[in-house]
Formats: sequence, C-alpha cells, structure tokens
Amino acid sequence: PPIVRATALGHLAAYPNPAGVRLASASLSDPDPLVRFGALEAMAPLPVSMKQDQLSGLLDDPTLSVRTEAGRQLAAVPSASLSPEQREMLRSTLAEYVEIQKGNADRPESRLNLALLYAAAGQAETAEQQLRAAIQLHPDFEAAYVNLADLYRAQREEARAEAVLQEGLAVRPESASIHHATGLLLVRTEGGEAALPSLERAATLAPGNTRYRYVWAVALHDYGSLEQAVAVLEKAHADRPADGDVLYALALYSGEAGDLGSAVGYAEKLQALQPDNPQAAALVEELKSR
Repeated sequence: PPIVRATALGHLAAYPNPAGVRLASASLSDPDPLVRFGALEAMAPLPVSMKQDQLSGLLDDPTLSVRTEAGRQLAAVPSASLSPEQREMLRSTLAEYVEIQKGNADRPESRLNLALLYAAAGQAETAEQQLRAAIQLHPDFEAAYVNLADLYRAQREEARAEAVLQEGLAVRPESASIHHATGLLLVRTEGGEAALPSLERAATLAPGNTRYRYVWAVALHDYGSLEQAVAVLEKAHADRPADGDVLYALALYSGEAGDLGSAVGYAEKLQALQPDNPQAAALVEELKSR
C-alpha cells in the first residue's frame, strides 16, 4: 500500500546509499502523493546539486505538501541556475510554504521551519528572529537552541553559539541534543579532549541515537582511548547493524587494534550493505592484504 511504501522511503533518509537514492528518484514520479512525499523525505539529506533537476519538476505538483516540500529543499538553489519559469514556480511554492507556517506561528515547530528556510536562503538575521521567537514561545524547545547555535557557527560567531547552548542547558539540563551540540562546539574551539564529557553525556542521555555514539567514539579514538572507542561502536552496531559509518569506523579501529579478523568481518558487512561503495571494497582489500 502507498502508506507503507511512503513510510519505508522516508526511513531511507537515515541510510544514504546509491541504491536508496535511485529508488527515491524513481519514486518521485509515483502516482500516489504519499509516495512522492516519502521520496522527497528520502532525498532530504542529499546536497542540492544532486537533486535540483529532479525536484524542480515537483514545484508545480498538484498536491500542496509535495510541492512545498520540494520548494523547501530547493530554497538554497542560486536563482541564476534556474530558468525564469522555475524561478517563478519556486517563488510561488515558497510563498505557500511560508503562509502555512505563519498560520501556525503560535507553535515553535513552525517558527523553526521558517528559520531553516530563511537560513537556507541566506537570510541569517530573519532566521535568528524566528528562532528567538520559538524560544520565547516555548523556552524548553531544545531544537531552537541547537539550530540557533548552528546559525551562529555558520557566521563564525562561536562565542554566541556557546552562550545560546548554555542558555538551553540551563532550561533543559538533560537535553542530549544540546549536550551533543556543545561537544561539537568544543571540538572546534578547544579540541576533542575538552569535548569528551559533553559527547559522552549526549550518548548516555540518548542511548538509541547511533550518531551520538559514533561521534563520541571518534573523539575517544582521536584522544587515545582506542579500546573504549571500539566498545562504544560495538554497542552502536548491535543496535543498528546497517549504519555504514559505524561499520567503517569499526573496521578501521579493529584493524588498528590488531584484531584483523573482526576488522575484515566489519568491512565485508559494509561491502555487502553498500555494494556500490568503492571505499568499502577498497577497505576490504586493504585489510585482507595485511
């Protein structure tokens, strides 16, 4: 049924690989709007340059949710790269999207959606205003603090980013996402060793978040805790066996630790999951040649 296929497509966003991209691309022309929207969700993490041509064709989709999602993902496309007709369709579609969000302006989620749109379009000041409005509406809305800090990071204003994250932690001291963002900021400003407590706290508070575990493990490895890094990754792999980043790191770190049997095994799992990935194939060969 369309709802099942659409849901499955949406989940593909967490597993980027060439086969998933091909499936999502083909599904953009599915007769059912639910499936087309699921395909858009699957393509959301891709760089705009990889999907511009395909998504431009959905800017006049008869279904509002489909065309506005396509427009949202294309908000950062330079006008010069669009035809006059495409520019007008994108302008019209984004106007629809903005009106939808303004209709729910009493919700912090809508303010966040507007902020992300404005940030993608290069309107940093307007994006900041929307994020501050979201915080004012709901001071415990952690996504607003994380995205506002990221906005400041993009402007190379690390001190302001740190201040807003501390502001968020004062309200939500148990927020895994804010601790994770704090850890990433400390990696940039002070180095990974200073970031370890924040990254560990994030992974502990959200044990089901594989990405948090992965980032913590990489920081552990980079600062001399190879055995602990492998242990963290093994737990992450047990929870999410198809995560390619975790498998790649496990293969590298196990090989570094002298456990070539495990290293080859992890690399072969990655190759089986991503047969089109030349990096996975090269890793298998390199490990087997040792």
